[in-house]
Amino acid sequence: MIVLYVIAVFVVILTIWLLQYFKYEKYLKHIPGPRPVPFFGNTLQFTKLP
Repeated sequence: MIVLYVIAVFVVILTIWLLQYFKYEKYLKHIPGPRPVPFFGNTLQFTKLP
């Protein structure tokens, strides 16, 4: 039964993450530079390493 709760929470978090990602993707395309990771904001960024 606990496994069902864990799966349900995981699905809810994944759904929120995807909604945030696709909601802001069209705005992020016009901004140059590293993109913030949805749900984490600017704490994690994809940058090019030298």
